[in-house]
Amino acid sequence: MSMSKHSFKFIFNHVFLPPLLPGYDDEDEKDGEWPLERTLHRFVLETLESFIQKGSKETDEAWTVAISMLENWIELDKKGVVCKDTLARIISNIKAHGAAALYIRAQNCGWVAYYDKTGDKVILDAFEVSPRAKDVVAAPGSLLRQFPGQSVAISGSMLEDARFCTELSNTLARLSTEDVAEMIPSHPKPGYQSLKSGILSTLV
Repeated sequence: MSMSKHSFKFIFNHVFLPPLLPGYDDEDEKDGEWPLERTLHRFVLETLESFIQKGSKETDEAWTVAISMLENWIELDKKGVVCKDTLARIISNIKAHGAAALYIRAQNCGWVAYYDKTGDKVILDAFEVSPRAKDVVAAPGSLLRQFPGQSVAISGSMLEDARFCTELSNTLARLSTEDVAEMIPSHPKPGYQSLKSGILSTLV
């Protein structure tokens, strides 16, 4: 894919380590009318599509799920704002797509839902996306992190409940833009950041 120098620098800094630590948040930067994050998403998607054509057929299903998840993410988060109607449709079709993902920006939270065909279950995961810079710098050694933060399983039949899908999408869309006081990260001790159980319970 063709991209501007500005977009290439953004991707390089987020895939590899930047030559200098940025002194500002670059998540709101744009290339034209689109956020630079979208360029990163498109780059990963096109790389996966190219890779799957050269891979073995035994792994095609797993990569197809990843591609579908990225396509839905791009459709869902076109300009940094989550469309709750699109999200409700994607959630209701998880059985067909295999998985769905969302970055809940205001809560620094990653949300992933994937379908387990063997048990007809949907696994919902919520986890902290990135630690604060001062926590990383304060860590005496490697910063240990665990993924996911919290998981729950629900029956696959719940995806047929339009009210459930709508309520879940409304909650996720709201949390992606609103700071909720009781869900703001707490810091029980220096050098460590944890999310209050409230946000994880709500998201999963």
